[in-house]
Amino acid sequence: MKILIADDEKLVRFSLKSMLEEIGIPASSIHVAVDGEELMEKARRVRPDVALVDIRMPKLNGLEAIERISALAPDTRWVVLTSYSSFDYARKAIGLGASEYLLKPVSPRELAEVIERLGRQRQEEHLHANEEFEAQANALLHNTLTLQADSQGFLVTASFLPVQLEFDSVLPDERLQEGKLQACQVVRAKLSAAAGSGARLALCILPDGTLVALGAWQAGGEEGHACAGIVRVSLRKAQGLVQQALHPQIAVTCLHGEECASFELLRGHLRELGALAALRPVLGVGRSIALAELRQRAAEGSARRLGAVLLELAASYRQGNLLVFLRQLDALREALQARPPQRGGETERAALRRFLRCALGFSPATTVSNEAWLGELAEWGRRELARRPGAEGKDPVARTLEYLRNSYARSVGLAEIARRLSLTPNYLSSLFHRKTGMTFQHYLTRLRLERAGALLARRGVQVQEVAREVGYSGSRHFSRLFRRQFGCRPSQYLSKGAPGTGEA
Repeated sequence: MKILIADDEKLVRFSLKSMLEEIGIPASSIHVAVDGEELMEKARRVRPDVALVDIRMPKLNGLEAIERISALAPDTRWVVLTSYSSFDYARKAIGLGASEYLLKPVSPRELAEVIERLGRQRQEEHLHANEEFEAQANALLHNTLTLQADSQGFLVTASFLPVQLEFDSVLPDERLQEGKLQACQVVRAKLSAAAGSGARLALCILPDGTLVALGAWQAGGEEGHACAGIVRVSLRKAQGLVQQALHPQIAVTCLHGEECASFELLRGHLRELGALAALRPVLGVGRSIALAELRQRAAEGSARRLGAVLLELAASYRQGNLLVFLRQLDALREALQARPPQRGGETERAALRRFLRCALGFSPATTVSNEAWLGELAEWGRRELARRPGAEGKDPVARTLEYLRNSYARSVGLAEIARRLSLTPNYLSSLFHRKTGMTFQHYLTRLRLERAGALLARRGVQVQEVAREVGYSGSRHFSRLFRRQFGCRPSQYLSKGAPGTGEA
């Protein structure tokens, strides 16, 4: 909390500064002014959270200074100090927006109570501003809001810094989603607590389900520089914060973007980070990677191809599809052969082994040659996938249902699944309806809502978070579907008891 003391009496300034330090305000956060003109200059430059202002000062009295400076420091809380117990002074001070009116000499107890009370108010305002920022940023990213609709808002003139979070694990997708939700709750709370009056920190969910820790601030001046510092320091800690909250079998990789001077530049930055995310198996999962490093390795087309194949291999293993798994092994062999021998070295080989352990649970017994461990991986994959119930001979509908169970939270369509199964969308749609008795979309909606009900059963989870985690960008549409399914709003779900039934 930044505090400005404005009083022409040296003894008063010293006394107030000493009392503030005694209640825990750092000396570096306390600024002083000796008259009204200096008060205006420092209030404009420092933008204090709280200003303790004497009414009677040379050059410009306190009330006149407050009246002139309020528009330039709208977030400052004014505390008027005076030796005159005049109601007229108090009334005028309150009319100008003063939060408190204290008579000199101020006691340490009175000052501590005022600072504590104003500090709580400021923290509540910061949290509210952060929540509003997160909601607006998510709406913009999902194209349900335009910057033109909020032309005077914070987002229009802010600078941004993104960190994209990528999760890899051998755990089933359902458990991975639950782990991500739990991590989100912890990290969002810590980011919100770190945000200040001019710094915003929040978690956003992109349309494809990717999580992004996003910081924003108003650039320019000392305050802009300080806010940018808060954002950078907080986002540098993102990887550690997320990993602490995650299941030990989930690795989070943080892809650190660069400063963006507008929201449109941020969109482009996020598209680039998304395209380069496939490099993480090659660079090493479970660490922080700067955009400059991603760009450098992306210039090696073979590195990006190798990373993409490894991600597809892990996906086929999680989905239990042995045929696709073996095809991806062939693609992996080709990608490794296309990789120049001098590239990567032992660091890259260690990164590949880490990814295989994390995303498949496979640790090669030998690292002598690519062919040796690829042979181990093929044999291991056949053995592990053959152990799964119904691993072989699944019909298209069974494979579609399995795919939905693993991927319901992202934007998934029948056409995409049909392509994976080498079928036409019309044929798969007809077959799906005949075997399940419902349309593909009806089944997907019901599955998402059932998962939402399970998440809501964990107290403390916000409806908006649950909506995003099961694949809905807007909580209003989600709530309408939820009420149709269960006969109550999401917020009433726990108090209602056993959920009702209905159609999605």
